[in-house]
Amino acid sequence: MICPRCKGKMNKNGSWTDKRSSVKYQKFTCKVCRRHKHYRLGPAPAPVKDPVGISVTELRSRYDNNYKVELAVNKLEKDVFLTESEFIKVAGIRATNGYRAALDDPKWDKNKGRVAGIVYYSHEDSIKQMKNEGILT
Repeated sequence: MICPRCKGKMNKNGSWTDKRSSVKYQKFTCKVCRRHKHYRLGPAPAPVKDPVGISVTELRSRYDNNYKVELAVNKLEKDVFLTESEFIKVAGIRATNGYRAALDDPKWDKNKGRVAGIVYYSHEDSIKQMKNEGILT
């Protein structure tokens, strides 16, 4: 901070709170001319209340394996193939009850193909192209 009178450097020299208005002030003293200056500090930020409970989306994204698989399938990129274990990691699925049923749901057959005993997941168009070429089954 610079002194408005002599342009010398000012140092902090204590602070206090006004008892009546609960406003905080900071006192500065100039090193050169010893002038005192009091600055009002900004009001304290209002406390942020944490929301109570969680939304439906948050609840589903934590516990619903079908929802996790659906989100992961929608994010699959064209011409990028993921093994089943990679897909499970990307989707954030944990080995809980029902994760196998969520992966084996017939509505995801268009996004997965098998070759040499390994299941691959990819965009629908990429899987269709590889199945037409006879690479995936």
